[in-house]
Amino acid sequence: MRNVVSRTGYSSFWTEEVTGPLKRTLRGLQFFVIDTGKILILLGIALAIIGAIVWGLGRAGFHGLPGDVSYQGRNVRIYFPIVSCVVLSVLLTLGMWIWQWLRSR
Repeated sequence: MRNVVSRTGYSSFWTEEVTGPLKRTLRGLQFFVIDTGKILILLGIALAIIGAIVWGLGRAGFHGLPGDVSYQGRNVRIYFPIVSCVVLSVLLTLGMWIWQWLRSR
């Protein structure tokens, strides 16, 4: 079996001898795997950027907004960022509205 490079530049040696609906399924699977890999790479980059932002905010002294609930006892520490969650929710909602508005234009 020889290795054939398709017009997309990807090797298709495993779909070379298959015909019919199975060949279409295998090609679809090939592009699905390629697209999944791209998505995972983009998610990893986004996660690294978000992590760097959170780390930088912590180093800069940001430890929450006024109104966040925190309790520290002798053996327990509880932190519930209620105001931070509300602010983040509002910002994400506004971002989604703007995204939809720009896409509909």
